[in-house]
Amino acid sequence: MKGKKMVKGILLLALGVIVSYLFKLWGFAINIYLPIEITVLLAGVLLGPIYGLILGALDPLLISLCIESLRLSLILLMITKLGVYGLLSGLVYREFNILTSLISAIIGGKIIFWVGFWTAIRLFKVEQLISLISKESLLVGFYSIMIQIILIPVIITVINKKSSPKVDYKLRV
Repeated sequence: MKGKKMVKGILLLALGVIVSYLFKLWGFAINIYLPIEITVLLAGVLLGPIYGLILGALDPLLISLCIESLRLSLILLMITKLGVYGLLSGLVYREFNILTSLISAIIGGKIIFWVGFWTAIRLFKVEQLISLISKESLLVGFYSIMIQIILIPVIITVINKKSSPKVDYKLRV
């Protein structure tokens, strides 16, 4: 079972990187991190909180190495945010429905990101981080959340219908 989970995790990791690359290549207005956010949330739900946490930590590193070189401060913020996404989506999905799991993970990840962001600005006097935030980025973030909340339950439903045996946890919408 661990071998299958590891293979699925590696596939989700690769899928996140490849689709992020395609987003950047085709110049989509949505940020290139949306695909890895989706794959990390899926990893948490499908594979459990530990795999979600691991994918959340590895994906930003791979994106930075393969697609777009990022500042270390931003990589660390993305690792913590996506790690929380994967961890919380897996933990909450064990007890609650998919929407509760997604909303909890997204809120938890955003809180961790913003706490880390403001801590970095105050503690390390990293004012250049402020330039990363704009009204456009907040709007794109809102659209990304809506896409995740709509798309992930559909993907989970399709996987549950196609897979045998079913995903370990119940789909309760």
